[in-house]
Amino acid sequence: MKLIPLMPSIANTSITGQQDSWKWLPSGNGEFSFHSAWNHIRSSGAAFELYNVVWYPSSNPRMSYCLLKALYNRLPTRDRLINFGISSSEICVLCDLAKESRDHLYFQCPYLVYIWKLCKLKLQMNDSDNKDLNTEAQNIQQKFKSKDKSYILARLALNSTVWQVWQERNRRIFQNQKMHKIMVFRRIYEDINILLRTCNWKVGNSKILSNWGYDKL
Repeated sequence: MKLIPLMPSIANTSITGQQDSWKWLPSGNGEFSFHSAWNHIRSSGAAFELYNVVWYPSSNPRMSYCLLKALYNRLPTRDRLINFGISSSEICVLCDLAKESRDHLYFQCPYLVYIWKLCKLKLQMNDSDNKDLNTEAQNIQQKFKSKDKSYILARLALNSTVWQVWQERNRRIFQNQKMHKIMVFRRIYEDINILLRTCNWKVGNSKILSNWGYDKL
């Protein structure tokens, strides 16, 4: 039954005697490729504006994924867990002062405010006010555009901060262990120094790099 609509076009097809060939219509040259097939079947959407803050050379996949989940507010923070009926407490374990949410953790919690201000000081960014996570990511994207090591360093600072603070939050909940915020910042510092070694881009802003100990590598 499904072939009936095709009958008129088949009947009107002329035979030229040439050899038959296949043509893949979704591609411009008529040749099949997985890229053209994927573009043909997928649903296209708006581009993710902060893609180069999350994914970049020398990035750590776990840190990048954690940042991506935070940007989309998909981390299992206590405010979301209560809505799912999983958690009985909504107080932030880092400061014991407010309800734990994505926006509180990044960047309203006094514990994280201290750490992020240290990072921004070393990045030579205005540290007068901490904004929300998306705004801070946009500020890094706008300030560090040149493809050099400082471009990588700034993104590592944000990725590692989000990751290490989330690890400290989990450590306090699941292991009943606490780490001073200076020690968490020290881990961020070490993450950056280790991951920056894998970058072979040009140096860039040497003063910012020296703030993070790059001149000592």
